[in-house]
Amino acid sequence: MTPRIRHIFLALAASTFAIAGTAQANLIEEGSSEQPFINGEIAFGGFNIKGVYGSADPTGGTSLSTATGIDFTSSNVTVLGGTGDFAGIPYGSPVTFNDITFNPSTPADPLWVIDLGEIMFQLSVHTFYIGAQNDTFLDLWGYGVVSGTGYQDTN
Repeated sequence: MTPRIRHIFLALAASTFAIAGTAQANLIEEGSSEQPFINGEIAFGGFNIKGVYGSADPTGGTSLSTATGIDFTSSNVTVLGGTGDFAGIPYGSPVTFNDITFNPSTPADPLWVIDLGEIMFQLSVHTFYIGAQNDTFLDLWGYGVVSGTGYQDTN
C-alpha cells in the first residue's frame, strides 16, 4: 500500500525568535502491517534570537524580514512533547537542528535529529515554502520525509 502523502507543516513563527520559542512538525500517515509509517506530532522549544537557551539567527539578510535562512547556532533545543509514535520521547530530550536556506529553497537533509541511542527520529525537508515573513514573524512550511527506528520512511 502506498502511503497517503500529506504535507508537513514546519512552523517557525515569531515565537521561534522569542525566549520560549517552539517549532512544530505535524506528520500523519497510514500504517502498514510489517513496518508502520510514523504517525503523530512533536513540538520543540528552547531556541531564541539572543541565546538564553539556544539560538536561531536569521541569515542572508539584514533583518528577519529579509532573511533567506536560519542559523541554529546552539544545540540547546529540546523536545516539549509528542503524540502518537513520538509520545515515548521524554520531555527535554535533546534535538539537533541543522541550518537551513529557505529562499531559494534548499533541502535540509536532515533538518532535525533526535538520537536516544536505541531510538532515533529525523526529518529531512526537500522543499521549503514561505507562508509569511516580516520583521517579527517567519512562517515556513515544507515537504519532506521523517525517518525513525522501526518505522518506514514517512512522507
